[in-house]
Amino acid sequence: MGPGVGAAPAGQAVPMRNPVLEEFGERLVGEWDLTLTDAWFLEPGTVQHGRATVAWFGEGFVTLAADMEGEHIWDFVFGRNDAQSRFVALYHDPRPASRL
Repeated sequence: MGPGVGAAPAGQAVPMRNPVLEEFGERLVGEWDLTLTDAWFLEPGTVQHGRATVAWFGEGFVTLAADMEGEHIWDFVFGRNDAQSRFVALYHDPRPASRL
């Protein structure tokens, strides 16, 4: 579990993660090696390498930040919409493009 789980100031409720989001996050949290090939925007045969860091943001979100070939390229924030029983992702890149 992430930092602060099970601890709260006196008189305040202990923050709890959504169990579905917790399962999602615990599978992804950490450092990842990335390899990008055959993307429509790359020249044929181009291979790019990078890293991604996935971490908890508070108790309600999971973040992903990625670099390719030493350049920061992606930011994602993942959350859970319980009312619609689905995950949602906010995305941003340096173009600047932002998407839901």
